[in-house]
Amino acid sequence: TNPMDTDKMLQQTAYLSTMEMNDNMQKSLDNLSNVLSTTSQFSTLSAIGKMADTGYRYVNVTDDDSSVNFDLYFGDDISSGNVIIKDKNGNVVKTFPLEAHTKGILNFDWDLIGDNGEKVPSDTYEVTAQYSTPTGEEKTTTLGAYPIESVRFENGEPYAKLGSNYIPFSEIQEI
Repeated sequence: TNPMDTDKMLQQTAYLSTMEMNDNMQKSLDNLSNVLSTTSQFSTLSAIGKMADTGYRYVNVTDDDSSVNFDLYFGDDISSGNVIIKDKNGNVVKTFPLEAHTKGILNFDWDLIGDNGEKVPSDTYEVTAQYSTPTGEEKTTTLGAYPIESVRFENGEPYAKLGSNYIPFSEIQEI
């Protein structure tokens, strides 16, 4: 550039200034993105201890399965009751008796044998429990509703520990 060509010098200076502003703006946006991500992660942690509902009320049974394992959350102490498994038509296919137990998450392993003594066919089955508390209150609980015990992050995506499983927050229907 000719040192006396002030128009070209002003154009080049303006171009360099614009490039520097663009670079600074990109750094600011990156910084803002990091702050928002961190804030989102902290707000996710505030869900610990709250009830979450996945909306999943069913266990799936295939011909290859020999048993199905599931968790149910009981919000009150149990004096007695039943876990009730129904087919798609609402027919009870299996009943597990509940004995006295403290409130919390109980794990069940169903051998896929129905109350009729035969293996149930491949299908989807609804799981609920009806129980009495030591004070005589009648309660109901369903598969899919649990307190959030902890939160972990995998590749920036939050997962909630519900029962014995970690579920992506995107699969939780309600907190």
